[in-house]
Amino acid sequence: DHSKSRLGASPKTIYSLPQIFGGIKLIANKLAVADCHVFKNGKQGGYEIDFDHPAYPILARSPDGIRKMADFKQAIITQTFIYGNGIAHIERDELGNPTAMILKDSSKFTITVNEYGVFYSEDLGEGKKRVYTQDEIFHLKHASVDGLIGQPLHEVLGQALGLSVAVQNYAEAYFRNGCKVSLAMILKGRIKDLQQLERIRREITNMHTVS
Repeated sequence: DHSKSRLGASPKTIYSLPQIFGGIKLIANKLAVADCHVFKNGKQGGYEIDFDHPAYPILARSPDGIRKMADFKQAIITQTFIYGNGIAHIERDELGNPTAMILKDSSKFTITVNEYGVFYSEDLGEGKKRVYTQDEIFHLKHASVDGLIGQPLHEVLGQALGLSVAVQNYAEAYFRNGCKVSLAMILKGRIKDLQQLERIRREITNMHTVS
């Protein structure tokens, strides 16, 4: 059933799939350990690290004073794959210089685009929302059809992932039942030999049992 397979794929269920979890973790870990610096034009051509830039301590050390940059990158990349978008709020001082990047829960954001720009609406609960402008947000996107809003994995690969979820759910139920088969057989006539009946039952069970 195609509709059921697609319905089975959601951000929560696809992340529970070992192949998806392992793939996301591998990519996130690889990117998390990569250096992240701010560069400026070098005096003799080329580029050099700008240690005096206000964003340097945020990108090179800690974005929020709590997490290491590697942990921040791992988390925001993981959210990008699962929800399609990884979002962090850029805090600034009175001069407009960045002072911190606060990781947000991307699942609580709605992104809209109009002639005035891109806007990020955060659901704060109890009917409350906060809207951020584009210059207040650090935004990573997954696969995108418009270059502005990313699509989550369960939408891009909904059918295939939904089938994987259905297979995993079936396997969990099967093993939880002790690999026992529940079925009924309709035979023509009657089997009076109890040993023959037991042999048939045993053969069917063996066919559906993992040894």
